[in-house]
Amino acid sequence: MADQNFHNFHVQLSNSDCEFYGTLRLRIVTHHEESRRSVFAKVLAYCLEYSDDLRVATAPYETHAPALSAVDGTGGYLRWIDVGEVRAEKLSRALRHHRGAQFAVYFYEHAQAVRFADDLRGSTENWIEPVQFYLIDPQFVELIPEGDGKRVVWEVAIVDRGIYLTTGDAQCSGQAQPLDMWGIYQQALLPPSIKYS
Repeated sequence: MADQNFHNFHVQLSNSDCEFYGTLRLRIVTHHEESRRSVFAKVLAYCLEYSDDLRVATAPYETHAPALSAVDGTGGYLRWIDVGEVRAEKLSRALRHHRGAQFAVYFYEHAQAVRFADDLRGSTENWIEPVQFYLIDPQFVELIPEGDGKRVVWEVAIVDRGIYLTTGDAQCSGQAQPLDMWGIYQQALLPPSIKYS
């Protein structure tokens, strides 16, 4: 498609959380207007969630597909992992149609979590309880060098969801912080006088 680009990532990954130590070669298909932070966040989420069967979406911004997924032999989702801007309607649909799958959402901007909480307005039951939510340190994502061309070489070490990244002469680190998304939503509903007391 004319409105799509791609980036090749060569990642030497050491993930003690899932006990994987090896080399990943990822081809990330992106929309031509997609930011480098979005692309980087997808690769970081892939590294954090790594498993042999995890795949990156080949059609960016497909309506119902997550950024990362693992499927069974029938095409049903075993793992459903989205990154960045996520609508509550999309997540609700996935939870209804793919019961038994493991769900996770990674934000890489505080505003994305705030907008998702706002999207939950009207919810009276914690229907997002099966979903693990995380915020990848936004400053960390911003500090990752862009690199040259469409081939990016990283060394990534992950320990207790802490991320240590080396690319060229640059080193940076950050954290994938778990979020209590339902708690954030409940907090957003409080009047300002209570919220900030």
